[in-house]
Amino acid sequence: MKSEWGEGTVVTHGNYYRAKVRYRGPNGEHLLYEKQAKTKKAANMLRKEFIAKLDPVTRQILPEMSVYFNDFSNRWLTLSSTALKETTAKYYKSLTKKANSIWGDQLIKDITPSDIQEGLNAMKGSARTRNAVRAMLLQIFESAVANHIISSNPVRATKAAHGAPNEKVALSVAELERLLTVAQSGSYSNAATNNIGAEFNRHMLAASVTLAAMTGMRRGEVYGLMDEDLELDGQAPIIRVRHNLLPNGHISSTKTIAGTRIVGVTRKTAECLNQWIAYRDAYAYNIGDKYARESNLVFTGIWGKHVSYSNLMRRSWKALCRASGVPKEFTFHGLRHTHITHLLAAGVDVKTVAARVGHTNPGYLLRTYAHTLDEQQKKLLNILEHIYN
Repeated sequence: MKSEWGEGTVVTHGNYYRAKVRYRGPNGEHLLYEKQAKTKKAANMLRKEFIAKLDPVTRQILPEMSVYFNDFSNRWLTLSSTALKETTAKYYKSLTKKANSIWGDQLIKDITPSDIQEGLNAMKGSARTRNAVRAMLLQIFESAVANHIISSNPVRATKAAHGAPNEKVALSVAELERLLTVAQSGSYSNAATNNIGAEFNRHMLAASVTLAAMTGMRRGEVYGLMDEDLELDGQAPIIRVRHNLLPNGHISSTKTIAGTRIVGVTRKTAECLNQWIAYRDAYAYNIGDKYARESNLVFTGIWGKHVSYSNLMRRSWKALCRASGVPKEFTFHGLRHTHITHLLAAGVDVKTVAARVGHTNPGYLLRTYAHTLDEQQKKLLNILEHIYN
């Protein structure tokens, strides 16, 4: 199959691999770039390096010393997006837009460390956002170095922003019990009791909130769960976490490799899920063909489609939090923080907690939940003093 203009391909040539890219010359004539390498990986690298030198519209080679930041950053984003998850690519696109608004009309070769530092310092947003832009700039300018547009990466001479991290709100055991009790009662909703759609949503939220609180699963993992992922009827009920529901309704793999995991659940949690499934199936039977369950999802909206995050937050979650009297800053993701905090406070080791909640690096938990771990150390010292006094 013939490759598209400027897309390129890698073909086998004897014991070698050959990178090929069709492009246009200065006068629009059709030309072919060919270069040989010993491995397919090396040939692909040659292909990508050459593509980075092409104008995305004309498919002509750009004068290397006259490359503007916005042209190069947009080409870099296009190439990088093929290897990124949809949500990550979308996030990078928003960061690239911020960067282009500051340095877009400057030639890459003219951008200095001072220019970058001043732009980052003046950028609106949190320290986390500015550091995310800086991390992306590191990659963009590193690519410019690899393509011989500049000789060194100016971002390396800049400093990361410092700011107070967002406080993670976790509920106490009593607060969590109150939240779950209100969720299961449905008393937070003002909808009429004979409104079967509203009743369905109340049952759905109660079961999904209970699952999130009892497992530490991410929101996308909870609402991306499918019937075949559940094994609830044995002596040791488990859930296989394999999917992630994105905000746009698409189903993807889990956020990280460690996110794909098996999570044990208590019998009470298993019972809650079984009750929800029985209710959902009875509801579907009564609704008939109007209820068309999407992708075999465990949790759905009233017509069987995926759960809408925006509707869930606006119509149900905030009302549930108000009625439960929990801090107004508490989010659905806070259920995950609460679960982790309770496990660490109970003395469960960091590695086990990280594996349960799908964290790639247990060191993240050590840094993020240092206060909880410090409290555990104090309890340990008190126990030692009691034992050996």
